[in-house]
Amino acid sequence: MTIRIEIKSTDLRDRQITAKSGKAYTFKEQTAWAHTCDQHGNQNPYPEKVTVTLPRGQEEPYPVGDYTLHPGSFYVGSFNSLEMSPRLAPVKARG
Repeated sequence: MTIRIEIKSTDLRDRQITAKSGKAYTFKEQTAWAHTCDQHGNQNPYPEKVTVTLPRGQEEPYPVGDYTLHPGSFYVGSFNSLEMSPRLAPVKARG
């Protein structure tokens, strides 16, 4: 099963943080709706509201439509743990 993510609006908002070093960072965020499963793999009855941070260098929002997680969303992080930073890949329309 793949996780389906819906983008319903192209509205973006900026989130600003300041690192311990004092350097300021700005991230662009977009609201999405994720169709997730419970711990047994059963699809939840309703999508859940989530926030997607646009990848560095992406200035335009994801267009309205259906997406899934791009394989590049997953990476090995600290202590060899599997981590994720969502990147969206469009789902091709059936037809």
